[in-house]
Amino acid sequence: MENEIICWLTGYSEKELENRISSNVTYKQFFDEVVSSCFMGNYDS
Repeated sequence: MENEIICWLTGYSEKELENRISSNVTYKQFFDEVVSSCFMGNYDS
């Protein structure tokens, strides 16, 4: 898994991460969504 650390930090699966990358999301949008999902309880830690 080439994005193992990013998946671990964000909680995304490899497939979810690939989908986000292919959707041309900006770094800001990507990390805003990650932070938002952590605070909204969508992140399983």
